[in-house]
Amino acid sequence: MTNIVVLCYERYRLTVQCIESIRKNTKPDEYTLTLVDDDSKDFRVRNFLRDQALYNPKNTTLLEVSNSRHCLGALKNLGVRHSELTFGRGEFLCILDNDVCVFPGWLDTLNEDDPNGSEVVLLGGVRHPFHGVNKEHEGWVETDAVAGYCHHFSWGWWDTCGPYDANASGIGQSEDFAFCQRLREYGPVGYCNPPVMAHCGITDSTGKPIAGAELIERVPGVLYL
Repeated sequence: MTNIVVLCYERYRLTVQCIESIRKNTKPDEYTLTLVDDDSKDFRVRNFLRDQALYNPKNTTLLEVSNSRHCLGALKNLGVRHSELTFGRGEFLCILDNDVCVFPGWLDTLNEDDPNGSEVVLLGGVRHPFHGVNKEHEGWVETDAVAGYCHHFSWGWWDTCGPYDANASGIGQSEDFAFCQRLREYGPVGYCNPPVMAHCGITDSTGKPIAGAELIERVPGVLYL
């Protein structure tokens, strides 16, 4: 079992694509889903997330956060705690942003390549645009930091190196980089190769292009906004 936590803020169409891809491409009895709404102003996002929790109560819960100042580290910590209190712990913890689209078999691949006691301590689903290749392995690539679009690791590593930096905020990956650096004291971190998901957010929640958007590889049939 994997506790999946998805951070959601605005971007209705990407949010729907993300959640629907998880539903479609993940076995229902192999995950729980905690949706963290970071005070979205778009009523479509709020209603969609509330409906997900209402109609899928056995494996889905919604945490609505207000006045968070978009502090990513704190939001991730709240989502992880809410997931644990609601569903208990599975074997793995997977934290996603709402601007990813997962592919068939994505979670099986992450779980198979990231067992407890394996060489890699954290896996991501896609490459961080600002961190290069340190070493290539079969099925994954070692790097300095894994982007927060997807962090996947065992609960044991959360106990050892968590939580995220609750003071980190803004568009940068500061809380993710700091968490990866703590984990790297115990072993390498990396991302799946070939990728198991697409990062679809080429603009931020205000509609401005994100840094490194030109480096994101487009996958046919996937919505990018």
